Amino acid sequence: AKGNDVAIGDTVNFKITTAIPSYSKQYDTVTVAISDTMSAGLTLDKNSIKINGADISADMIEKVETTDHGFTLTVKSDYAKANGGMELVVTYSATVNDQATVNFDPNTNKATLSYTTNPKGDVKTTDSKTYTYTFSIGAALSAATQGYTEKVNQIIKVDEKGNVISKVEEKSQEPDEKGVEVLKGALTNTKTAKVYTAESGEDGGLTFNGLDQGTYTLVETAAPEGFTIDKTEHTVVIAATYNEDGTLNTYTITIDGKNTSTYTATYDK
Repeated sequence: AKGNDVAIGDTVNFKITTAIPSYSKQYDTVTVAISDTMSAGLTLDKNSIKINGADISADMIEKVETTDHGFTLTVKSDYAKANGGMELVVTYSATVNDQATVNFDPNTNKATLSYTTNPKGDVKTTDSKTYTYTFSIGAALSAATQGYTEKVNQIIKVDEKGNVISKVEEKSQEPDEKGVEVLKGALTNTKTAKVYTAESGEDGGLTFNGLDQGTYTLVETAAPEGFTIDKTEHTVVIAATYNEDGTLNTYTITIDGKNTSTYTATYDK
């Protein structure tokens, strides 16, 4: 799909479908190359690359270049000239890593076909882009787009007056004491059983990174001194919709059936 959301650590599968152009006898040497360039949040599995379901063949491919974030496959000139019109299906996978951007900032990959267009040797490129998103509760809507630095609704604990409970100042401590009291919580994906943990920062909010859309249970695992642990299991639902080009359209967080916020993107160019 053009648009997709996953959790950090998940594997994303990609497929490029194209064909070798047909060349006449006027062409001496031709260039046909397929490449993919990934953003820093995607790590290529270099051993996953297949062509038409099989390992890369030295009879077909002249050169293979790989990095942690992409590859280039160059078809042998003679093979390309002899197999005009042949479909090429390149499949491969990547892992979403800790450098992944979150919320409305996508992790992208751009697949490119480069090919000779005339006997003079001119080369043209055509490309296709996909978008892979991962979500965060408590991080900025977008770190890259001006005006979208507002944080996605954080999960916080408040006192009886509605004041946010933030970190308690350090105090004199015994060797076995922590010295700083914080709020801690665990968020569990009900489908994958993945558990995400967080503790409050200076602003009192819990930040959970690397989430995909789905249903989670939230429990409080530690409360600041003087406050009772909330033993209730809360239901957190993340939902997303996508535009036709794969960009994220809306991102909604619901807690215990209450829609806390729906964030809608406004794209300029």
